[in-house]
Amino acid sequence: MSLSQTNFWQQTNGPYDSGFILSFAKDSSGRILAGTANQGIYSSSNGGQSWNSIGLTGNDINCLAVTSNGFLFAGASNLYRSIDGGNNWNKTPLQSLGVQSLCVTGTGRIIVGTYYNGVYTSDDTGNTWINRTQQLGYCKALILYKLSNGTIFGSIAPACDYCTAINPSIYRSTDDGSTWQKVSDLPPTSFAEDGIGGVLAFVSQIPSVYVSTNNGDLWTPRSNYVYDMRNVSSSVISSTGILFTGTNNGGWGEVFRSTNHGTTWDVVASPPYTSGDVRALIIPDENCILAGNYYAGIFRSTDNGDTWIKSCTGIHSADIEAVFAVNANVVFCSLFSFTEETDIHRSTDGGQTWTKMEVGNSNTITRCFYRSINGDIYAGGEKVFKSTDTGNSWQLSSTGLNISSIFTITEGLSGTIFAGDYWGGIFRSTDRGSSWVAVNNGLTSLTIFSMISSPSGTLLAGSFNGQVFRSTNNGDFWTPISLGSNSVACLYRLMNGTILAGTSGIYKSTDDGLTWTGLGGTLAQQGIVSIVENPKGDLYVSTSYDGVYKSTDRGISWIQINSGLTDLRTQCMALSLSGSLYIGTWRHGLFKSVSNVNDVEETLLEPTKFFLAQNYPNPFNPSTLIRFQIPHSEFVTLKIFDLLGRELATLVNEDLNLGRYEKILNGGKLASGVYIYRIQAGSFVQTRKLLLIK
Repeated sequence: MSLSQTNFWQQTNGPYDSGFILSFAKDSSGRILAGTANQGIYSSSNGGQSWNSIGLTGNDINCLAVTSNGFLFAGASNLYRSIDGGNNWNKTPLQSLGVQSLCVTGTGRIIVGTYYNGVYTSDDTGNTWINRTQQLGYCKALILYKLSNGTIFGSIAPACDYCTAINPSIYRSTDDGSTWQKVSDLPPTSFAEDGIGGVLAFVSQIPSVYVSTNNGDLWTPRSNYVYDMRNVSSSVISSTGILFTGTNNGGWGEVFRSTNHGTTWDVVASPPYTSGDVRALIIPDENCILAGNYYAGIFRSTDNGDTWIKSCTGIHSADIEAVFAVNANVVFCSLFSFTEETDIHRSTDGGQTWTKMEVGNSNTITRCFYRSINGDIYAGGEKVFKSTDTGNSWQLSSTGLNISSIFTITEGLSGTIFAGDYWGGIFRSTDRGSSWVAVNNGLTSLTIFSMISSPSGTLLAGSFNGQVFRSTNNGDFWTPISLGSNSVACLYRLMNGTILAGTSGIYKSTDDGLTWTGLGGTLAQQGIVSIVENPKGDLYVSTSYDGVYKSTDRGISWIQINSGLTDLRTQCMALSLSGSLYIGTWRHGLFKSVSNVNDVEETLLEPTKFFLAQNYPNPFNPSTLIRFQIPHSEFVTLKIFDLLGRELATLVNEDLNLGRYEKILNGGKLASGVYIYRIQAGSFVQTRKLLLIK
């Protein structure tokens, strides 16, 4: 199958986190719908125990509603409608208005609250719309709540670039949203019926809970208020009159419960159960309640909120911070998680299955991986951990890194390890990570995002202020070289020694980072996140917001390769020895190339000539991949020699049929230096050099 007939990318089977939940709804069949941030809509037919995606991926689904005839509506930047249960979605005429809230009246009227232009209504299931708040001027309708008696309350505020600090007020409509009357200056964040004929308004001040018993004409505070309920973002009442609220306190959300109609409240779920803003609540039946958390996914309680369990099976969400391919099968990646004690996962089968690593005993964020010449693997982030057994066990290696957020690790001369920190500049370790000292002499910025070293010992560090710092004395002093004003997010050395720097566009250096020139072209204004090169010399570049690009001519021209990639906001990239290209995204987890990118196009045809490829990676330690092809059956030898011509190893010595082959050279018993590898097949002979650095 040709590339034009299949996707370039496929999602790996994990690792997954929890999802970013914004809204809930339930249809007439009892199916629960969950709206997420950037991942579209999921549905559950078993009370929230497992979930399936039903579309609108890439959208923040702020609200959901279901009409009596089964039509589904989803509010995002646009308002979407599905008439077949979510199998297909179409935009309604309400577009680019920032839909914040939805409700459906007893007459079937659909009412929509928008961020940019107030309230709209539709009486024909979303085909046409009328703006109902023109008399209020340019306004935003953040919340709509329909009482059982048909009255609708709204949280409405001025909507202009200079009015963002003005609090919303309580508005009321008694005619299905056709007209609106301001009834209070209280700044509401949510509404709920209290179960005894009153309506509660949760407001962003103290007291935080008000009640009206006369349909909103007068509001009085409840006797017992709770400080942390100033930011209630969701509320629901059970058929037995138990009230639940979810709070939005900037990453520290809680679920409160009242069994006396809102007079007193108790916390029934708080971190680590929810560990983030509780944006949505729903009681699908009297046996359970679901809490939707912006950071931590969905939690489920079957005992009126006394206990909660995570219920995110099927929600494929993960914020991948770093990915690192050790060899053809072993891959590490880290994900940003609010709910897990460790964020490092390992796959030993090329991404098919993943195991969470036991790394320390506290929540950390890993932003980079590095494998040293002696095979140690470092994981850098809020702390530095080291593994000497390919990730089976990890040791804390952070002495001297008091306040750290390590974004990059590399190795200099004589096994010296360097770490670039977001806060503290550059740290150096001469004892394999056991202890660290700052080496910031010459730095004009202490925010370091990327580092690499060269065989000559030159060190380069990319910074926040658009400078590359260069050291030729193992980090004792750094010389700044400006590449503009944007952060240098990545540095990468090509097989031919050329160094590429990813910032706003790509810069190139052919003299170990002393001078730089911009590549220009298609990627000139793109935020470059990471760069890799395959053995053929093809370049792959991941960007902040535009997915992945490929160049087969050393960066002169580029093509996008985003088919199958559901999130174009990439954060990291890695290439394995087997040719699998991995890309980590902001919300949609880890993706892997469908085919071997080391030879995707050529493998579609039989080889027509002899060829010995440059080994990859080069320089290498301790292993490298050597690839070759033969156009017909032949006796083939592939041998390794030193520069004096002494034979050191034989990788191939046999009859081979037409085809392409690859062999791995393990240099564990060889000393650092330049070696020759030579293929002979009949009368064909070709040699190349490889460089082993220990």
